[in-house]
Amino acid sequence: MKSKKWIFAATIVILGLISLLYVGYKTNNVRFGMIRDDLPTLVSGDYKNNDNLSLKPGVYAIYAKKGKGEICFAGKLYKLDDALFVRAQKQPGNVKNAVIYEESPKIFIGEDSKISVKGDRKFLVSFVKR
Repeated sequence: MKSKKWIFAATIVILGLISLLYVGYKTNNVRFGMIRDDLPTLVSGDYKNNDNLSLKPGVYAIYAKKGKGEICFAGKLYKLDDALFVRAQKQPGNVKNAVIYEESPKIFIGEDSKISVKGDRKFLVSFVKR
């Protein structure tokens, strides 16, 4: 009799956890999958995709690896500094990339997108993609 109660309780708990994970995944509160961080690093200058920049079309998070400056993309100006990158480096493993992705501005890079990078001498910008 006790084993039936135990199996019933365990089944309820497991179904509850599965339901929570499913709801979290569907509402984008829980994310699964690796984040690509092996993407190019840019210095100050003007870039055009498929010309002097090679990225597949998609949504990218853009962040400052070093220094302070601004990015002009699609008529919008993004001011970036390396505080987020420094804070994320204190995280273990792939968590640092998740922190960067979640807290950085997202941009959609198409076939011929143009990006303008301006900043101090040490300003380096990079991307992460989910």
